[in-house]
Amino acid sequence: MSKKKKNKSKQTDNRQQQEPGPMMEEAVQVQSSEYAYNHSALCTLHSAFRWCGSLAVAIFLMALLMILLGWATFVENKYGANVAQYAIYRSWWFDVLLTLFGLNVLCAMLARLPWRWRHIPFVVAHLGILILLIGCWVTSRYGLEAQLTVYEGELGRFAQRVSGDEINLEIIDFHNQSRDSHGAIAGRSDELEHERMAREQLDVLRDRSKIKPPGVELQPDLDTLANTYRERVPVTLGPMNWRDQAVWPVSWLLKLAKRSQGTVYDQDGIRVELLDYLADSRMKPADQLMLRIQKIGVQTTDVGLEDEATNTNPETRSLKPEVWETRELPLGLVSEDSRGQDPYLTSLPEERITYRLTKSNAETMAFLELPQEQALGTWGSVVIRVGGSQYVIAVDDLIKRQAQFGKKLNDTLFAKQQAEIDATGLRIQQLAPDEGTDIETIKTQLAEKESEIARLDKELAEFNAQIRMAIGETGLSFEMTQFRTDAMLMILNVYREDDTRYIIALSGDYPLSSTVPDALGMQIMHLFDPDVIINEQPDQASSMAFNRAMKPRLDLLQGRDQKLYYRFWDGWKYSRSGEMPTDQTVLPLQGHDGSVLNIAVNKYEPQDYPGLKLVAEPFKNPSANKMGTVPCVKLRVCVDGVGDETYWVQKTPFLIPATQLREHQAGYVSGQNRTVAVTFPMAWLDLGFSLFLHKFERKLEPGISMPSHFSSLVSVYPIDDTNADTTGREPLHDYVLIRMNQPGMFADQVTGRKYRVFQSSYQGPFHPGMEQYEMRRQGGYLIEGETQPRESLYASTLTANHDPGRGWKYLGSLMIVIGTLAFFYAKKNANARNSSRERQ
Repeated sequence: MSKKKKNKSKQTDNRQQQEPGPMMEEAVQVQSSEYAYNHSALCTLHSAFRWCGSLAVAIFLMALLMILLGWATFVENKYGANVAQYAIYRSWWFDVLLTLFGLNVLCAMLARLPWRWRHIPFVVAHLGILILLIGCWVTSRYGLEAQLTVYEGELGRFAQRVSGDEINLEIIDFHNQSRDSHGAIAGRSDELEHERMAREQLDVLRDRSKIKPPGVELQPDLDTLANTYRERVPVTLGPMNWRDQAVWPVSWLLKLAKRSQGTVYDQDGIRVELLDYLADSRMKPADQLMLRIQKIGVQTTDVGLEDEATNTNPETRSLKPEVWETRELPLGLVSEDSRGQDPYLTSLPEERITYRLTKSNAETMAFLELPQEQALGTWGSVVIRVGGSQYVIAVDDLIKRQAQFGKKLNDTLFAKQQAEIDATGLRIQQLAPDEGTDIETIKTQLAEKESEIARLDKELAEFNAQIRMAIGETGLSFEMTQFRTDAMLMILNVYREDDTRYIIALSGDYPLSSTVPDALGMQIMHLFDPDVIINEQPDQASSMAFNRAMKPRLDLLQGRDQKLYYRFWDGWKYSRSGEMPTDQTVLPLQGHDGSVLNIAVNKYEPQDYPGLKLVAEPFKNPSANKMGTVPCVKLRVCVDGVGDETYWVQKTPFLIPATQLREHQAGYVSGQNRTVAVTFPMAWLDLGFSLFLHKFERKLEPGISMPSHFSSLVSVYPIDDTNADTTGREPLHDYVLIRMNQPGMFADQVTGRKYRVFQSSYQGPFHPGMEQYEMRRQGGYLIEGETQPRESLYASTLTANHDPGRGWKYLGSLMIVIGTLAFFYAKKNANARNSSRERQ
């Protein structure tokens, strides 16, 4: 083949290779469409990215922020800082707005990649803005602020949180055998506890009557606090009543703010719902219950009007109507100790009427439920309702057990107490031996005493097992320690499995006056038949208790639903119960002798607490007087599907022990063999160090009573649960002066958090004769190291602030300043260069 033909053949093959076929054309079209789609998506994403970082978006967001900050300033001036913080600064939408602003700054930085030297001021300033926003978020999320008020010569460790609320749950499990499950602090051994008790005894022996012990902590120790509360549930409630959040012009902001409404806790069979909140409420006296009472007595001759509706035998009996009597009744508590008080009597000598307030639906059901017929025995039976079940115990058996083991138990208990006193004395000798004391002999004697105490403990456990009676499978047991047959009054000790004891005074004549602790969730009655006692124990038949028990009695009860219920006793027998009409309808109650007691309610006002009614106060400006108002929450608590209660709980003062709570400061709900106590306390913060106030100093402006300067001289000690006294303890920081503009820096010994402690305010001066002075002086004690009593006493209020984002905020602010200055410097140099070029 010639060279010309070969070249022509190659050209033909190349054209065939270059010309695509149908399959290749289709593939090329698919690749082109995919490329176009990807290119379009990338362009859209790039356009959105550049738009997010554009100057227009930045100007819009900054303008919106400026408007909102100005609005927040107005709100703060008019309604207070709490409203501004809740409605604006700590709202979710304000966080979203700051996040968008941070995203705009980040996009503006990334849009200028790759960065050049001329971009450095811009990048530094914008990076500073991001770091500042991060620091603000860290402070908002993890920052803490609390106020500590401490008197001169005292220690303070537990501070009150400035912001934030919480609901505390104390779960009392009757089957719990260890206090550790209630949150007790570990590592507190019996040896350390004995040493602490011995040191206290040693201080007494040394007669420190002229020096006030400076180690009195303002609050209980950690063990007490840990066992008081098991669960702490943080909640967000806001600065005003939920029903009054229509305050113009912030109503729309308040509706957008976060608040803890609905279920706030749902674990382990316990559910807590938050239904309502009153930021300002007060207790006001409630109107008493007013009744109209009429007694229709039995006559032996047919001389009066016959009432077919109430006379069971009109042929042999006639009823004579008597005048109506009006009676006002005050309200008491079911568990109120009214022993020694007469029931509320009418002028009718045969009738008695009691009026009480129940604290649970279970008590209402037990009130309405008719007792089952029981073989009462000579002295009757104790009827117990707990956990939805009923238990009946014969009093005769309790008397026999008490007679058989009571004396042995008391003798053993007395012997143990004496042995413990002797052992304490030996420990004191071991800590502070006298001259010539043989330490080894003391150790031997102490070991013998401890062995004797262990033996007596074992005997006590055996006697307790014999004298106590178990209440079914509830984990509770009880014993009777005293029984007065003349008054039908018995004293019972009820025990949990961890030997926690509850004392009950049980009255057979007045079941509603029996003292039953709320923690037990128990309803208990003593039922007896006076006729049986008269026949078998005639020497007791003349007592006043039997005479009263054989007469009719009407018990009135306000239920948890604020309805009025009644229970009528015809003599000792429980004859009738139900809901009491409150619309002046006459309720006839017939006795076994044919007499009739007509009852009508003239006036009834439901009460939240005995004699008191909870009233919501409208929103007030923070500068207005709020004395006497207390926040409170309305809760619904369900335990084990058995207890389901709805009630109001007022906020408790700062760190008040559970044993000192008032009726309206705690709610108790009983479930299956356990009770949950719900409180709404002031939020507290354990600082992790103890601060001792040596002296507070105040200086006044010349000629006026306004302070120009005040400061606190303090020492900071490490925490020590076994010895709160500062004697012999090395301070972490000694004699630190805290002024108004000179804070102190101290670290939490447990968590490592650092607190800046500022001087914020003070209380006093308190002079001799004033309550605050006399309580702290403790009967003439002086502050340690001083020889004369002070003429006045002060209390200093310090603010402890933990701000983990402070460094970020300082760094971000510094970078913004540096970037801004560098930008203007670069701009100035650029202008100078341009001017030089123009001149040339």
